[in-house]
Amino acid sequence: GIRAGLPWYTSSFCGMMSACFGGLLRDVVSRHPVRIMHSHAELYALPAYVGAAAYCAVRSLGAPLGMRIASGFVTTIAIRAWAWRFDVRLPVLRSVYQEKPKFVKTPVATGVGQK
Repeated sequence: GIRAGLPWYTSSFCGMMSACFGGLLRDVVSRHPVRIMHSHAELYALPAYVGAAAYCAVRSLGAPLGMRIASGFVTTIAIRAWAWRFDVRLPVLRSVYQEKPKFVKTPVATGVGQK
């Protein structure tokens, strides 16, 4: 995204997608539950996006490559550590997981094959 001259928010989105799908591939290959699919778990995509945005911001200031990488890395790790320490998570529509369906279709006896 950056080399193509895209805006910072598009480039940050590309960085977030790279991080998330890299993690998805890691989880699938190692046969673990895919972490990105569990929004009740720790923050994952949001810190990646903010870290990529930090990289883009420092790049726009003309900073050297090492400083850009460090800013994105430190920002991402700091947000994840903060979220882990204070148990910050994205909101989840819990009612979907906790309520029983109101309309349950019960099987109807048709008389076919019954004695």
